[in-house]
Order: sequence, then structure tokens, then C-alpha cells
Amino acid sequence: MNKNAAMNVIRISLVTVTIGASLAVAILQSKRAAGYEIENQILRAKRDVSTGASGDIKHQQTPSTALASSMDDESKEAARIARLREAADESIRQQQEAFAIEMAKNPHFSLTRADGTSLSPEAAKTAGLDAGQQKAVNFILKKTMMEVSADFASRAMIVDAESKSANGLTVYSIPARRDRGKELRDRLDASLDSEVGQAKRKILTRNLDSNNFIAGFGAQDVRLEFSSDGETYHFVYLNPLSGEPSCFGSHPLAQFQSQFGDSFEIP
Repeated sequence: MNKNAAMNVIRISLVTVTIGASLAVAILQSKRAAGYEIENQILRAKRDVSTGASGDIKHQQTPSTALASSMDDESKEAARIARLREAADESIRQQQEAFAIEMAKNPHFSLTRADGTSLSPEAAKTAGLDAGQQKAVNFILKKTMMEVSADFASRAMIVDAESKSANGLTVYSIPARRDRGKELRDRLDASLDSEVGQAKRKILTRNLDSNNFIAGFGAQDVRLEFSSDGETYHFVYLNPLSGEPSCFGSHPLAQFQSQFGDSFEIP
């Protein structure tokens, strides 16, 4: 290699070294700058956590304080639910107490026994009836039931289109009275007034279930079905205006026969 060539190699090597050194410095400075930026970001984040917008210092919540805060929230919610339950229990207690007081003042009772023809002991006691009055009221109830039963049977009509003699099925339709039973009910009230007085009569009839007197003394339409089994009969009470059923069920046939005798043709 001649002298000039050697000098060129040296120059190229120096340039390469210089460029390499410059790049190394630049990379190092870039890394340092990036590190400083990251560190600054961390410091700013810490500052934002501990300082509000107004510059007031706020305490950073540690795991222990966060747990304590959560427990406080749960305790407050549990206390709130407990207060609501206590208020509900107190409301129920007050309602029960008011109901008991009302029942003591105005005890619920039925005018008649289950047979509908005799006075119930509760009604006699509440109205303060003596033995003579109880006997008179029993007579009135039996007489009323006989009148209502006879009136009911007089309105009964066989439904030929639905009755099937071959199968032993007989269907009756009994339309409601035109006055919806008002006359029969008024007659009962008048009879009781004459025996025990209006004040005691109002007590006796306060809880009167008019359906005990055959569809409300004739206030509703009735449908009766008798089958050949000879055990039970079926009935349906119907609203005379809409035809919608309001009450239905079945009873022993013997009970029906004892009340109506041979007023109905029963298979």
C-alpha cells in the first residue's frame, strides 16, 4: 500500500469512528431523555393524585384505608336495611293491633249456622239476645228459609235442550227475581225488628251472607244440574246482567231433597 492509500484508509477509519461516536452519544442522550421523561411523568402522576385542581393536598388512599372505607359503606347499608325492616315490622304490628281492637268492638260472626235455618251462638251472644228472643229468631229464620225455598222452586224451569233423560241428566234454570230479592229481605228485617228491635236486628244482620238464603233471596240467576249418580248436585250462581258466574259448587243431593222435597224432578 502506498502512502496516499494509507492516508485515505486512516481518514475513512477516523470518519467512521467519529460517526459511530456521535451516534453512540445521540443514542445515550436519547435514552437519558426518555428516562427523564418517564421519571417526570411518574412525578406528575404522583402530584396529580395527591393534589387537587385547586392545589389543595389530598391524601392518597392506601389499601388499608380503602378496605376501611368499603367496610364503612357496608355497615351503613346494613344499618339502613335494618331500619327499614324495623319500620315494616312496626307497621305490621300496629295494623294487627288495630285489627284486634276493631274485632273486639265488632266481632265477625254469621247470623245462621251452616244449615242456614238456625241462629248461630256467636250472633245471639253479640246481639245480647235472651232465651226467648233466640227462640223467636230461630222461628223467623226457619220461616224465611221456607218462603225463599218455595219462591225459588216456583221460578225453576227445565232446560230441555241440555237435559238428557237417557243419561239421567236434568238441568234447571232459575232466573233471578225482578226485585233481586228485596221484598224477601225486607220481610226478614221487619220480622226481626218486631221481635228484638231495630238495634239488635242491625247487629244480627251486620254480617249477613245473603247467599245463605239461596242466591241472595233471588238476586242471582241459578243453574242446577242433577245426574243419575244420586250422590250430589251441582249449582252455579250467575250475574243476571252479564251472565258471568259468581259462585259455583256441589252439595249432597240428600241435603237438597230435605230442603225442597219433591219441588224438583230429580232423576
